[in-house]
Amino acid sequence: LAAWGRTLQGLIVHHDQDPVYTSYRWLRQLLIEDGVVVSYCERGAKDNPWMESFWAHFKGENASLFLDASTFEELEWVIGRQMNYYNLERRHSRLDYRSPVDYLISEGFVPEPLAEIGAKSGSAPGAQAPSGTTGQPKGAMLSHHNMTENARQITEILDISQQDVFLLAVPFFHCFGCVMGILGAFTWGAAVVPMPVFDARQALELVEKERVSVLYGVPTMFVLWLEEHRRARDAGRPYDLSSLRTGIMAGAPCPVEIMRGTMEELGCNVCIAYGLTEASPVITMTRFDDPLEKRVETVGKPLPGVEVKVVDGARRELPPGEMGELACRGYNVMLGYFKRPQATREAIDEEGWLYTGDLAVLDPDGYVRIVGRKKDMIITGGFNVYPAEIEELLYTHPGVQSVAVVGVPDEVMGEVGMAFIIPREGVDLSPQEIVDFCAQRVAGFKVPRYVVITQEFPMPPSGKVQKFKLRELGEGLIREGEAVKLSPKKR
Repeated sequence: LAAWGRTLQGLIVHHDQDPVYTSYRWLRQLLIEDGVVVSYCERGAKDNPWMESFWAHFKGENASLFLDASTFEELEWVIGRQMNYYNLERRHSRLDYRSPVDYLISEGFVPEPLAEIGAKSGSAPGAQAPSGTTGQPKGAMLSHHNMTENARQITEILDISQQDVFLLAVPFFHCFGCVMGILGAFTWGAAVVPMPVFDARQALELVEKERVSVLYGVPTMFVLWLEEHRRARDAGRPYDLSSLRTGIMAGAPCPVEIMRGTMEELGCNVCIAYGLTEASPVITMTRFDDPLEKRVETVGKPLPGVEVKVVDGARRELPPGEMGELACRGYNVMLGYFKRPQATREAIDEEGWLYTGDLAVLDPDGYVRIVGRKKDMIITGGFNVYPAEIEELLYTHPGVQSVAVVGVPDEVMGEVGMAFIIPREGVDLSPQEIVDFCAQRVAGFKVPRYVVITQEFPMPPSGKVQKFKLRELGEGLIREGEAVKLSPKKR
C-alpha cells in the first residue's frame, strides 16, 4: 500500500513497526519534501509515544491529512482503484460521498482526480527505497517490466520449478524480497515460507521442517547460518539440510570463505547476484556452470539484455582488467528517482547508462569483480585502500565471525582503516592480534590502525551494514580516547 500510494496518488501508509518509515529523516522527506498529501496510520499506532513525538516534532510543517484506522477501507480503495480490483457499490455504499476520492477532493486534500492508471509494462507500480547504507534516502521508480523480467531471469538461472520451496528471511519492502523472492517464486509457481524477523536458528529449523530448497540472504545471514550449523553439528544435534538445493547470496560483498562454506558445509549450491535497487535489482549473476573460481571470486556476468562497462572518473570506458566505476544499460534500469530529477540525471546519462557508484574490474571473459563502493575507498598517505580487500582477508582469520572496515581521519596519513570485528562465539580476540594478522599478509599502508571488537553492527532490516554509522561511531571513539591507534609488532 505504501508503494502504491506514494507513487500513484501522493499517499503514504506508515505505522510504528514499519522498518522504513520510522525515522524522522524518512518521514520528513516523504511528508514534506515529496509533497505527500494524505497520511494513514495503522490502528493503534496513532496513539503510541513514537507517533505522538513525531507529530509534535513536525507540527506546523506538515499540511497533509491524517487518516485514522476507521478510514482504512476508504484509503485502501483510493489506492486499489488504480488497478480496478475493488467494487465501490458493494464495499462503500454507506458513504455520503460517491467515493473516498470525491471526499478528499471536495475537502481540498487532493488537488485534482488522477486519470485511471492501468498496469502497463512501462508504468511504475512503486518507488523502491534503497537500503539505507549511505544515509541518503531516495525512491527508485521501477516499472512492471523492470521487476517482472528481472525476477524471471534470476529464477530461470536458478532452474526454479513448482517443486521448489523458498525461505524468504529478506525483507519484502526490499527488492531482494519482493522482486527476487516473491515475484521470482510466483513466476514458476514455487512455494514461499516467509520469515518476518530473521533468526538463524529458527531459519534452519524451518529449512528442516518445510523442506526448503531455495535460500536467499545477504552475506551476514549466511555467516550466521554457518555459525548455527557448526554449533549444532559440534553439539551432536545437526540440522537436516538435505533439501537445500540452491539460493542467492547478494546485497553486499560476498566473502570467498563464506561462499565456500555455504556450498561445502550447508550443501547449498548458491549463486552470487550483484545489483542495486535502481537496476530492479540484479545486473550480474553467477551460473551453475561457471568455473568454481569465477563463482566464488566474481559476481558473474550480466543478465540477458543488460550491458555493462567500467569507466574512469570522466566516464570514459576502460579496457578489461582496469578498475573503475561500473555502469549498466538495459531493460532493468529504473525510470528515475521519485521527484528527484537532478539526482536522476546524475545517475543515468543521455544514452541510458546507469552509474552504480561501485568500483569494479571486468575481466577478458566478461566476469565482473566488485572491488567496493567509491565512497568507501580509503586514501592512506596517497595510496588507495579498498575495505572489501581487508574484509576478505579478515574473514580468513579463524576467530572472526563478521567484519566491516571503514576509513577514519588521521593527522599524519589523512585517513587510516578502522576494523569493526564481531568474534566467533567463545573466541577472545584482541585488537593487536588483528593488526598483526593483517600486517603479515598485506602491505603496511593497508593495515587497519584501529580495531573495535563489538557484538553487532548497525543494520537496516535489509541486513546490510550501515558503514556511515560505523564511521561516525569510530570518529567518536577516537575523539573520546576510547580507540587506540595501533602499529604492527616488530617481528
